[in-house]
Amino acid sequence: MRFLITAIGSMSADAVICSLRENFPGCEITGTNLYPAEWLYEAGIVDATYKVPMATEVNYVESIADIIRARNIDMVIPLTDPEVDVLSENRETLEAFSAVLALCKNEVISVCRDKELLYNRFTRHPGVQTIRSYSVSEVIEKDLNFPMVAKPKKGRSSEGLKYIASRKELFLLDEKYMVQEFIRGTIITVDFVRDPWNNTVCIPRKELIRSSNGAGLSVEIFRDKAIGELINEIAEDLGITGCMNIEFIHSGDSYYLMDINPRFSAGIGFSKLAGYDFVKNHVNVFRKNKIEPVTEILTGIAAKHCKEYMLGH
Repeated sequence: MRFLITAIGSMSADAVICSLRENFPGCEITGTNLYPAEWLYEAGIVDATYKVPMATEVNYVESIADIIRARNIDMVIPLTDPEVDVLSENRETLEAFSAVLALCKNEVISVCRDKELLYNRFTRHPGVQTIRSYSVSEVIEKDLNFPMVAKPKKGRSSEGLKYIASRKELFLLDEKYMVQEFIRGTIITVDFVRDPWNNTVCIPRKELIRSSNGAGLSVEIFRDKAIGELINEIAEDLGITGCMNIEFIHSGDSYYLMDINPRFSAGIGFSKLAGYDFVKNHVNVFRKNKIEPVTEILTGIAAKHCKEYMLGH
């Protein structure tokens, strides 16, 4: 197979590339990134690297289409939110060249990537607990307790997140934000994959140390049957296929739905350490195969670390 992996400088890229090498012997991997190949460690572990514009630029999709043609790509796997947004909206353009875009349907992604749509979708769902949320204009009219949390409706990771300590701070927000109750608890990230036959596998982890952009650096992998049931409820409601990650806030006995990211998590490698290869099974879903059942999962604390490499001189 010939894979095109976007954003090979992102935090999940190394785990994704290594999984493809391990599970699809002889595969050819092409990578793209904003930055020159000589700046990237991951450029040394793929077969070819292309520098492309930002996903928000008008010629981005054309650049990706050119690479698909030039490299005879079979499958495109986007790794970051901006690329997921743009490529899902241009699926027909890419798949006209016989390349499979390994993303869920655009209508599902549209809900996942918009916090207001996501909240409205699940706020009355009997099996899913949501964080009470308001538009800026709504919250200004209400008598609520502070602090509160403000997030861009279409933000990514933790970019733009603000803690609102007083009513006067609400007037500094525009309608691109939504405001949520502040819930004190632990952030739980769940990697999961679902196939068209409704088979689902998930592995949750507690975020012990988390970077400023929302990536878990030290985590505790654990089991919880209640999370599995909750993931099934959410995935079935939305009609999700492939691998995504969902974030919850665990407070008391409750898991409050926070975000659904329609891509691999930055810590997808943690789940591979635990014993399940989500990357392999994500590819299998888009090759129209059933996912593998989960067997034994290794629980415990795991950590991500950085290492320096000399790339050239």
